Amino acid sequence: MKVALVYFSLTGNTEKTAIGIKQCLEKRNIKVSLMKLEGKFGTFMGNSIKALFRIKAKAEQHPDWEMKEFDFVIVGSPVWAFSPTPQVNTFLKKCSGLEGKRGVIFVTYGTGTGKNRALKIMKKELSAKGLKEIYSFSLSDKIIADNEKLNKKIEFILESSPIPFPVKTEEKEI
Repeated sequence: MKVALVYFSLTGNTEKTAIGIKQCLEKRNIKVSLMKLEGKFGTFMGNSIKALFRIKAKAEQHPDWEMKEFDFVIVGSPVWAFSPTPQVNTFLKKCSGLEGKRGVIFVTYGTGTGKNRALKIMKKELSAKGLKEIYSFSLSDKIIADNEKLNKKIEFILESSPIPFPVKTEEKEI
């Protein structure tokens, strides 16, 4: 199984979460392609206003935004002004090849205000592109700051998600 894990991170919280997810999946022999979205930054306040009004970041169509080769798609974003970031909004609008696939969306946050709205926006955009069975979760910066808590939370979340983990078998000596 091949998984695309697409995310944007400014402060490092979403990136730390994405890397934790990748490591957890790779322990289960699942191939993960980590794709960090880039974009023109400007000020945090300016980008938060763009996020609130769902303005897209200026970005060209990227070949990595074609998801046909992947079996499963994970998309992560910080919450800015109750919304995913402009960079994630751009990916959500321009990505393709999601028809019939399953996925996970997640957001990272400080206060938690707007996390449900951000997830709703992401789910709506991906559903319109044909992604089905979308599982969602959110993580606070307090959990992300504690590596042990973060790893336990990621393990729990992934075990609860629709990702078809390979069945673990015990080897027996004859």
